[in-house]
Amino acid sequence: GCAKVEASAYSSIGPIPIALVGVVGSAVLLASSLHYLRTRSMVSLNIWVLASVVGAAIELVLIAIQAFAIGAWCGWCLLYGLTVILSAGAALIAAAQAERGSAPR
Repeated sequence: GCAKVEASAYSSIGPIPIALVGVVGSAVLLASSLHYLRTRSMVSLNIWVLASVVGAAIELVLIAIQAFAIGAWCGWCLLYGLTVILSAGAALIAAAQAERGSAPR
C-alpha cells in the first residue's frame, strides 16, 4: 500500500512532497509544545493548538484520500496521522487546562 500511495498524484503539492510538509509541521508541533511546557507561554500554546488542529484536519483528509481516491493504505502514513491527531488532543487538553488556570506543572 505504501508504494501505491507514494506513487499517487496526491503524494506531492507540485514539486513539494507531502512528507516534507509533514516534517515541517512536526517540527512546529514539537517546538511549540516543548516551549509551552517549559514556559507556559500562551503564544506557544496558541501555535501548538492551531498547528495541531490544522494538521489533524489535513491528516483526516489524507486518510480519506487513501480510502476513497487511491484505494490503498500506507501504514506509515496512518501511524504518522495518528501522532498528529494525538498531538491535537493533547494541545486541546492543555488549552482547556490553561483556560481554567490549572495548567499541569
